[in-house]
Amino acid sequence: MPNTAERAVEIAEAGGVAWAEKIVVRTVAGEKYSRIVDYTLGPKPEPLPIEDTEADLADIPF
Repeated sequence: MPNTAERAVEIAEAGGVAWAEKIVVRTVAGEKYSRIVDYTLGPKPEPLPIEDTEADLADIPF
């Protein structure tokens, strides 16, 4: 899990996410937002190498 938004963008740009191939959206009258009711993801990419992080392992609650 990336610890910053910048790292998440780096992972996405490096091909580290499965992209949506199909999204089914349902709009309901009277509701402000549409809902995603189904999706199909593309192939799961290979894991990317983990970079050193500044996270303090003592902060992990388990």
